[in-house]
Amino acid sequence: MEKINLTPEQIKTLQLFSYYVQSHGAGEITIDLSLQDCNVEYDYVPDFGYGDNTRIDLYDSIKELIEELSSLPDLYFDATCEDYGSLLWNIDCKERKVKVTLYENSLSSNEITNSLTFDDIPNNLLEHLEDFINTLPNNEINEYTIYFNGGGDSGYIDDFLNETNTPISNHVSDILYELLNNTLAGWEINEGSQGKFILHLDEEVIDLYVEENISELMSLGTVLYFEF
Repeated sequence: MEKINLTPEQIKTLQLFSYYVQSHGAGEITIDLSLQDCNVEYDYVPDFGYGDNTRIDLYDSIKELIEELSSLPDLYFDATCEDYGSLLWNIDCKERKVKVTLYENSLSSNEITNSLTFDDIPNNLLEHLEDFINTLPNNEINEYTIYFNGGGDSGYIDDFLNETNTPISNHVSDILYELLNNTLAGWEINEGSQGKFILHLDEEVIDLYVEENISELMSLGTVLYFEF
């Protein structure tokens, strides 16, 4: 945890701000700063904070102080600084204490599976699937893999079978997209997901494996504390 010695001017700024916050009927205020790669995002401190469920506007001198202290490099000693995060300022205006907590984005994944038998495919689409299967090379391959990937509000299913590089018809893609959307609605939103379809010809089944990406902010603890 970073230890600092405030200048007389910084102390005065915080004291005046504490009176300002209390004049709005709040005893403390919380200010949330967005981080990107351990930097205040776009050199930006928000225009307001929240105290006792009250939105309180920030003025220039307190914003400049917060940005200055949020730029201390030792605050991010335990962070990976490879993605986005958050720096949460809590200013207790009655006790005149400041606590700053660092949050960092953490990525994990969750596997989801589903299956679709050929019998469950509507007849009009099943005909197209069978026509497509009949175009495949006459070999001993009975399983074909098709990959997909999505994120940032866009996604796609590969246009070719992995094993033979055979183009997939639009009707077959429709079957796959419906299975994917029914399994994980929003599979392409935010952090998105990736995975594969396995087409089992002998068993007349399509197996779906989805790896859903999950993002959450994890606290790295208090990185700055001082009194004024």
